[in-house]
This record gives sequence, C-alpha cells and structure tokens, in this order.
Amino acid sequence: MSQGVPVSYHLRLYRYWLDKRGSRTMPPRSSIEPIDIPALLPYLGIIEKTAGELRYRLMGSSMAQQLGFDATGGVVGSYIPAGQALRDTVELVCTSASPVFNTGRYEFEPGLVHRSSVLLLPLSEDATTVNMVVFLRIVRFHPNGWASRDWLRNAPVRIGEPVLIRDFEHLETIVAEWE
Repeated sequence: MSQGVPVSYHLRLYRYWLDKRGSRTMPPRSSIEPIDIPALLPYLGIIEKTAGELRYRLMGSSMAQQLGFDATGGVVGSYIPAGQALRDTVELVCTSASPVFNTGRYEFEPGLVHRSSVLLLPLSEDATTVNMVVFLRIVRFHPNGWASRDWLRNAPVRIGEPVLIRDFEHLETIVAEWE
C-alpha cells in the first residue's frame, strides 16, 4: 500500500507546480502534464469548483485503493464525518489562491492510528480565480490494522489545522515534521 510512498512526493509536486506557475500566481490545469510526473499520478487528485460545489474530478488509483472506493465525481468530504473540515481546507486554497498542507488522524483504538498528509495546490484558467485544486495525499497505515472497504465512512477522523505554504523550505520543514 502507501507505506513506501516517500514524503518527498509532496516536495516533488510542489516543485513541479512552481515550475508550471512561472511568474503567475498559479498555473492553469492545462499546464499540468501527467507524462511529466508519472510516479506521482497514483497519489494525485483534482478537485473542481463549479457553482460553489467542490467535486473530485480525478482520483489516482492508489488513493482510491486507500480510501476503499473511487470518489471521482463525488462531493468533497461527503464520505467522512469530518467532511466540513476537509471542505474548509479546500476552500482555503480557493480563497487564498495559495498552497496548503494539512494532516489527518484516524484513531480506531488507542495505539491503532492511520495518519495522512495532503498538499493542495491551486489552479486557475484565468490566472485569478481558483477553479481547480491539484492535490497529493499520502497515508501511513498502522501496521497492525488495515482499513476495509468504506472504512472512512465511520472513521473517527481528526483533520488538522491547514497551513498556508510560504515557500519550498517551509513545506520541507512541515513535511519532515509530519513524517
């Protein structure tokens, strides 16, 4: 599963996003080329914001496997009790037009905790309004407890406080602390 996914994937995606952004505030979706980042694709997703609604437009294969289902087409956060906190994190990316890092904890019993981290990056077709968010999610499952299909529906989840990313070094520090 994702135990072997290096946290450096967050850094690789951020560096790629910065390159595609250039001198703009954020890049458009059309500048993100899957062929450029093949190792990241299984852990990548895209959220689209249309008519005030946040929907998964794309979900990587490993992410779908980790969740126990493919949420493509679904409303962000509709599958977990802490869905509003997740939507608030995505909205922060949209309103700030800035990269955001966040974490999650799923504690099923004392000592049996699955942890996740996510890097969310804004995309814009008009270089002003965020209409999509590309994100990369990494999960660290506890070795003595695997999550079954639809495990998130009733998971006791705590979404962390979102952190606005200032620069590469800031993200590097946060990612190292999470790991």
